[in-house]
Amino acid sequence: MEDKNSGKMLETQLTDETETKAVETGLEPTIEETELEPTIENNDVKTFTEQEMNEIVRKRLDRQKNKLHQQLGVENDDEITALIEKVKKADELQSIVESLQNENTLYKEQLTFIEHNIDVKRYDDVKAYFKGKELSLTPENLKAELTTHPEWVAQRSVQTIGGQRQQAPVKDERKAAFELFGIRK
Repeated sequence: MEDKNSGKMLETQLTDETETKAVETGLEPTIEETELEPTIENNDVKTFTEQEMNEIVRKRLDRQKNKLHQQLGVENDDEITALIEKVKKADELQSIVESLQNENTLYKEQLTFIEHNIDVKRYDDVKAYFKGKELSLTPENLKAELTTHPEWVAQRSVQTIGGQRQQAPVKDERKAAFELFGIRK
């Protein structure tokens, strides 16, 4: 059939199998199921004008758009655009949350080291030890491991007037302060 405007002819043929399938399922055939070129062997040729083809494609696109709207629970394309923007923002927020969680974990580790008086030079060793043992670095786990690894604990030292460092005696701090100022109790 010729298009009135351009004088071109578009032909499409539905095979008997496709027509039967469409009738059985109640669905229109997809593009893969149709043949765009007529065959000489089959005399059942159905032709469409360009306008008719455009209308068929438009209807199929509308059906697909409606399915998408139903699946997403939206009424129009503007709401789809808004959903896309929300997803982008959610991805950005998720990235920020992960970054803050990593930072928080590092601060918790440092606090645990400080609370247990771990030597700063041993931080990486302790982390590697816990990773190798597949243990989480918690205050409880660190305290338990310190019984077998006392070398991790920082040694307290005092600087004498001459500038030499010495091992600080382990004493009651209050008693040491009284002795320092010459107070006898």
